[in-house]
Amino acid sequence: MFNKTKVINDLYGLVGSEQPANPTYAIVDADNLLSTSGRNFTDNPFCKIETFVDNVDYDNADAAQINTDLKTLQTTAITSICDKIFNRSDFIDRQLLYQFANNKQDVDVMPEDSFVGYRITTALNKNTAFKFTRILLEFEGTGDLDLYLFNTAEKNPIETAKITITSSNQSATLNWEVDYTDAYYKGDFFIGYLENEATAEGLTPIKRDYQNANVMTCITFLNFESISVPNVTTAEMFDLDNIDGASESWGLNPDVTVYNDATDLIIQNKFLFAKAVQLQGQINFLSKIVGSIRSNLNERLGKGYTNKILAEIEGITDTNKVGLKAELRQEVTTLIKEIARINNGYFANGFIMNTLT
Repeated sequence: MFNKTKVINDLYGLVGSEQPANPTYAIVDADNLLSTSGRNFTDNPFCKIETFVDNVDYDNADAAQINTDLKTLQTTAITSICDKIFNRSDFIDRQLLYQFANNKQDVDVMPEDSFVGYRITTALNKNTAFKFTRILLEFEGTGDLDLYLFNTAEKNPIETAKITITSSNQSATLNWEVDYTDAYYKGDFFIGYLENEATAEGLTPIKRDYQNANVMTCITFLNFESISVPNVTTAEMFDLDNIDGASESWGLNPDVTVYNDATDLIIQNKFLFAKAVQLQGQINFLSKIVGSIRSNLNERLGKGYTNKILAEIEGITDTNKVGLKAELRQEVTTLIKEIARINNGYFANGFIMNTLT
């Protein structure tokens, strides 16, 4: 599993396209010219910008649209390569912190001017990522609750949400992901809210004191501890020496998913992916030309030239010509072996990768 948006944002520009010498076709923008690896899609003699421009689907496409098509070609190549390698389910666990029935008769007493919530400690596994998909809230009163997620590496919250409480059983979608690709890594996390802000809104957390209502679920690779921190009235990381243990649930019941995540591995080793992205992009480049619905200024590609492009992609068995697809299969196999060498640095127990078929 990997975060597609983060991987694309970081790997974009790994491979670029060269500007044509012909000024009529010199329309490649700075984003598409960028090649941090020194590799270009246009290194293949069939991948000419001139041919690409003459075979975009609509003859009124301007330079901006053509550059958008080139960007899509690259982002699709990046995603495709990562999908080929990290294509197994990486689900580890998913639980609500509290699962037993609650009577909803009493309320928790919040210490005045305090942060209340949970400390979350994680396993040392470098691949372990987690996500707060939603949170169930049990409060008396109505109003807006400001919910915060802190990490010990940051002064300010790494996530915030304003949740409007309208009933004693409120559900709110969060989708807060912690995959360690940002400025923090591991440390402790804290999810909760400020007593002074909740009190000002007239909100009081409902106590979980019915039978097993306050029994926490065991969530794989994560540990939740109820806490309060005195003398905290602003949304900033507090003094860790002031943390007090607590038995209250503070009206918070997060829904948490834990999973293996390759995002950081990909980003930290992105240059390993350059050749594979180049080959996949060249296949995409030529496939777009062959699949064009446009009759261009050159009266489309002649049948002979089209066959040459298809041979470049697929190869020719009779002449032992190796096509781009075969080169890509070999490169992905090599890439898997290279990743396996750094595997243990990220995944304590390893992970499964598929080769191309």
